Amino acid sequence: MCGKLRMHGIDISFDDMDNDYGNAVITRAHFADYLMKHGYVSSKKRHLTVMSVIMPLASFPDVI
Repeated sequence: MCGKLRMHGIDISFDDMDNDYGNAVITRAHFADYLMKHGYVSSKKRHLTVMSVIMPLASFPDVI
């Protein structure tokens, strides 16, 4: 998922996610939080809209 977000201009890596969320199982909720914290979206609701356009749910598994 990080790679797909980078393809759309979002500066993110698995290391960034690991640094922010430690040993957590990374989910879309973590990506929503990351995008909000880094100013890419103004709310988690907006994140879901962005994600549905960039990456339809059928195009990626729920794992990184």
